[in-house]
Amino acid sequence: MDNTTKISVIVAVYNVENYLEASVRSIMNQTYRNLEIICVNDGSTDKSLDILQRLQKEDERIIIISKPNGGLGDARNAGLEQATSEWISFIDSDDTLRLDTYEIVAEAIKANPDMIHFGINIVYENGISQSKNDEAYYAIKHEGIVELTDSMIPKMDCSAVNKVFRKSIIDKYSIRFEHILYEDFPFSIQYMSTIHQVFYIKEKLYNYQRRTGSIMTNTFNKSPRAIDHLYAYNYVCEFLDRNKSLDKHTDMMTVLFPACYSFVIRHGNKDIMPKAVDYATELYNKHAFLQIGLMRVIKNGTVLFRPKNRKKRKRPLSQILETIFSIKKEFVNYEWCKVFRLFGIMIGRIPQK
Repeated sequence: MDNTTKISVIVAVYNVENYLEASVRSIMNQTYRNLEIICVNDGSTDKSLDILQRLQKEDERIIIISKPNGGLGDARNAGLEQATSEWISFIDSDDTLRLDTYEIVAEAIKANPDMIHFGINIVYENGISQSKNDEAYYAIKHEGIVELTDSMIPKMDCSAVNKVFRKSIIDKYSIRFEHILYEDFPFSIQYMSTIHQVFYIKEKLYNYQRRTGSIMTNTFNKSPRAIDHLYAYNYVCEFLDRNKSLDKHTDMMTVLFPACYSFVIRHGNKDIMPKAVDYATELYNKHAFLQIGLMRVIKNGTVLFRPKNRKKRKRPLSQILETIFSIKKEFVNYEWCKVFRLFGIMIGRIPQK
């Protein structure tokens, strides 16, 4: 096997003693051996550091960085400062890799792409319901080396863990993780806005643990931090503006804005809604391209941002009958409800979980 290309694997570690050893061993045991394994202990208070030190005695490729707790993004940034390879991979310390992941990645590197993007296998812990939305979100829609376009980016997942990045590009544009809950989004979008070619691998090489209490699980549970999605959007706008490329990516940013806002109002704590609406409106008023492509509307007491000039579909008989009487799920005053309508007039609603 050709092991000439070194890959730096950055693992941010914080209080994951029950998952950490399996995660790091899935890197240590890779069939591809030329790896730099950078484990950043982000102020763990459990036995995580002890586990890392024990594993380091087994594998000299492991580098341990210990720092005060600063969050996932801060830990990954610390790993980036240490990394010495051109190719960078991020692994969450409660997840694992298929053992031939970097062998497949190394083969893809030969095509000289700007980024490598592979599939994710979602492992649901007991008590976590499976979601078809997860499968759709992480689905790889292309294969092999592909020219990346703005229309493709909003349809890709923004996770950092199923991608391999070039450090030279990260450093050239000073791309770093922000100190927000949804730090993968601005990092990935900023990076993808600067590149041309992606090597897509449909195989699911990364085992993503969807577990109770994880950052992403909490994101979907009416979190007050859901507003970070809008902050993430603004970070991307500021990045593009600094690099004088915002005008080039207005179509992409017009698509991403209502998606970020929609996530906030659907998954955020209701107490943050006034702040979220005000902040979204501020962004909308700030950027002319958003006003050109989107309209701000109020429906059922909820502020929404929708594309202008949407083509109206022909209405089949079932939809025509719905104009007389309908029972369907709608968003009312920033919460999902089962809504009863007669001749289009709401006659009742039942809040839904």
